[in-house]
Amino acid sequence: MGYVILAGLAQSHDSIELMRITVAVKGKGYGRAVLHQVKHGAFSERKANRLWLDVKETNERALQLYLSEGFRVESTLRECLKTGDVYGSVIVLSMLRREYASS
Repeated sequence: MGYVILAGLAQSHDSIELMRITVAVKGKGYGRAVLHQVKHGAFSERKANRLWLDVKETNERALQLYLSEGFRVESTLRECLKTGDVYGSVIVLSMLRREYASS
């Protein structure tokens, strides 16, 4: 069905990076369900203070999912990716434990 890659699980900063969510079938709610599990695991089980990720600015579907799930935009890494002759930007989003607890 897909997979998730997380980073920072062994670090002392209590900050976990959601590096990737890949879902084989889109539009069935699997991505949202996996994101719920990731948030629960990060904040309730691992006691993280911060869960963060980045998303390409052109990935509107993923960006809207993250925003609707309570992630907040922190910054934009402008034109940091190059594909062929085209530069693209990345948006950094995060959620804090207190925000997760109040949602």
